Amino acid sequence: MSAPVKTGLPTNKAVLDLLQGLLGRGITVAPGAPVTPTPSRPTAFATYVDPGYGLNAVVLIDLPLAAWCAGALALLPKGGCEDSVSDGELSEMQVEVLHEVVNVAASL
Repeated sequence: MSAPVKTGLPTNKAVLDLLQGLLGRGITVAPGAPVTPTPSRPTAFATYVDPGYGLNAVVLIDLPLAAWCAGALALLPKGGCEDSVSDGELSEMQVEVLHEVVNVAASL
């Protein structure tokens, strides 16, 4: 077993550059409150593992950001993204597209 590796958080600029490049539009990135999943505040999450399936990182994405990132990348209608946020659940298509977003975010 190897020693744990400390991984820092990406800078706001790195997140901004990644999302602007991926989504092809201007966005704003700023520090916010910690994302804490609760029944009334669902989140999307992804885990990043090493080749031996050891956990390297976890990312939590609040539901509005997840819905709108997926919607922007897949050119989904505004109403569908709004419905996902109000329903508290992503559509199957949004989940598939969000997988691509977090795959690209692994480069951070």
